Amino acid sequence: MQAISKLIKKFPFEAILANPDRVWGKVLKTDAGCWNWQGRIQADGYGQMSAGNAEILAHRAAYFLANRILPSGLCIMHKCDNPRCCNPDHLIAGTHAQNMADMRLKGRRKGICLGNKNGRAKLNPDTVKKIRDERAAGLRLIDLSKKFSVGVSTVSRVCRMENWK
Repeated sequence: MQAISKLIKKFPFEAILANPDRVWGKVLKTDAGCWNWQGRIQADGYGQMSAGNAEILAHRAAYFLANRILPSGLCIMHKCDNPRCCNPDHLIAGTHAQNMADMRLKGRRKGICLGNKNGRAKLNPDTVKKIRDERAAGLRLIDLSKKFSVGVSTVSRVCRMENWK
C-alpha cells in the first residue's frame, strides 16, 4: 500500500477504494446500458469528482474500481461515445493516439475545422484535384510545392490521401 500512497497525488487510489459508493452512488443506469454520471459535469460533458486531494474524471475512477488498475500513460476511452458513462463494460484503456483515431473515425472531432473550412487552409478541393492530377502526370513534389505555395510534405500528404481525403 505504500507504493499506492506515493501515487496518490497523481491518482487518489486509496480515496476511491476507501469509498466506492462515491462513484457507484452517483451513476444512473439507463436502458441503453450506459451508467450516466449524476454528479458534476465538465463543460465537455465528462463527469468529474473530488477524491482525496485531487479532481478526477468519473469514468477513470469507475474503470479503476472495476479493474483495480489504471494503466500508466493510457487514456480511458468510451466504447459508447457517451462522456458521462461510467459503465466498466463501456470503458477501455488505450493510448492517446488510439483515442484521437477513435474520435476521428466516429466523427466526434468537434470544433476543429477541416479542409477549406479552416481559415488557415491554403488549399481547396479544386487545387487538391489539380495537385493529384499533376502528380499523377509526373510532376515532382518540389515543383508542385512551389506552384501551389505549400510545403513538400503537404503535397506529399495530399497525394497519399492523408490530407484532403
